[in-house]
Amino acid sequence: MSPLERELYLLEVNKPKSLVQKISDVYFEPQSFERRGRLYEALGVRYLKKVIMGTFGSFSRKIGANRDASNYFVGQNDRSVNALKKFEKGTRFNEVFHLFFGLYSGI
Repeated sequence: MSPLERELYLLEVNKPKSLVQKISDVYFEPQSFERRGRLYEALGVRYLKKVIMGTFGSFSRKIGANRDASNYFVGQNDRSVNALKKFEKGTRFNEVFHLFFGLYSGI
């Protein structure tokens, strides 16, 4: 990272956050049970990930979808701070979508 890129990154990171952003950051911060991973292993998430990446992942690799940042891949061609931000934004979108879907299906 060049000095200019580092300076821009630090300006972005240290920018004041709104209340919604702070709440969002707290929600998306991994909990202790998530960091250990035991619960997810017991639920079969590791197996599900292998199945999904074996089907959807191999298909997307064949068509080149994993080369640039998206909701599912950081990207092979572009590993910049902006690509990582795009990936994080996409994963947050996916999480909110799943949260609303879970709440809706639980009613």
